[in-house]
Amino acid sequence: MEVINSKDFIKFKNRILTHVRRGGLICYPTDTAYGIGCVIDNENSIKKLREIKQTTSPFSIIVPNKDWIHKNCHIEKEHHEYLDLLPGPYTLVLSSKTPMPYNLNLNKETIAVRIPDHWISSFVNEVKVPIITTTINLDDDEILKHHSQMPKHMEKHVSYFIDEGEFYNGVSSIISLHKGYNKLR
Repeated sequence: MEVINSKDFIKFKNRILTHVRRGGLICYPTDTAYGIGCVIDNENSIKKLREIKQTTSPFSIIVPNKDWIHKNCHIEKEHHEYLDLLPGPYTLVLSSKTPMPYNLNLNKETIAVRIPDHWISSFVNEVKVPIITTTINLDDDEILKHHSQMPKHMEKHVSYFIDEGEFYNGVSSIISLHKGYNKLR
């Protein structure tokens, strides 16, 4: 795993873009915590991510922009105000208009979308495909705050860790707009 300081990210951006577009896993900062992810259009990468995270929970995704949300999700008139929360530390659970990869949301009819208030959103916009975003949990379920805490079983599957030093700003608030309104976290 190559650790790249966020200040040096621009020098490596094209290489990382190519890696991600080909299905590689990366770790990256967001406005809340470090995430681990891959593009949603590579089923093998999603499967690998599930294996190393050891989870069967649906994943959230960072989407390229709000246009992607409008194109791929059902947005009720009364829910437009919640889109105004993005970019920000929110995850919106919406009904999906288009089929998503099975391993992404385990065939549920919803998709959890984010647009962090962070430069990583510009990177995802350049990738042009949503990237899974899930926190990096340590063995005791504490959330990773620094690249030096990366669990060894995960490290060997990740090519790049984009480092912003030690930080953790909490987790995103999850708001379900599927069949009404429900704040989940």
